[in-house]
Amino acid sequence: FFRKTLLFAKENNINIFFITYPTSKPYNDFLLEKNVSKKQHYDEIIEAANGALNEGAYQTLDYYELFFNNTEYFANIDHLNYNGSIVLSKQINADLKQLKL
Repeated sequence: FFRKTLLFAKENNINIFFITYPTSKPYNDFLLEKNVSKKQHYDEIIEAANGALNEGAYQTLDYYELFFNNTEYFANIDHLNYNGSIVLSKQINADLKQLKL
C-alpha cells in the first residue's frame, strides 16, 4: 500500500516528504540501551521508501534531536505535549515555506 501511495503521488505531482519526529534525550538513551540506533529507528524506513520506486531521494525533515534539551515539551519520554506540538508545528511550517514544499 505504501508503494502504491508513493506511485499515486508521483503520478499526480504531489510532493512527498518524510519527517523524523522529535525524541527526548531520555528516550534516545532508552533506545540505545536496547541497541536501537536512530538509523534503525528511522533511516531504514526512509531508505526503503527512497528505493521503493527506484527514484531519487525524498526530502526528509529531521527533527529527531530538536528537543533533546527541552524536556518541558514532552508529555512523557516519547510523546510531545501540547506546547511541544505547537512549537514543532510552527517549525515544520517555517521549514516547508523555506523549502517551497
